[in-house]
Amino acid sequence: MVDEGTRKTLSGIPLLQTKAGPRDKDLWVNRLKEEYQALIKHGGGREKVFEDAKLEALLDHDLCQTQQKLAGSLGVNKPFRNA
Repeated sequence: MVDEGTRKTLSGIPLLQTKAGPRDKDLWVNRLKEEYQALIKHGGGREKVFEDAKLEALLDHDLCQTQQKLAGSLGVNKPFRNA
């Protein structure tokens, strides 16, 4: 059988009520809305994890900082970009 931790996790995942596919037009839109609402409500199970106390303190102080402002607060002068 399933252990208690797995059972608790699975019980927190909402089941969708609308049974529709892409060919069902209006029902499909309702299905997508339902999926998004479930994702928003469930939240993916991830919690905020910070290993840097200074960064955590800055984010707790002002959650709406721009990347430039946050970089300046951390003393970083060169932006990081994925290639």
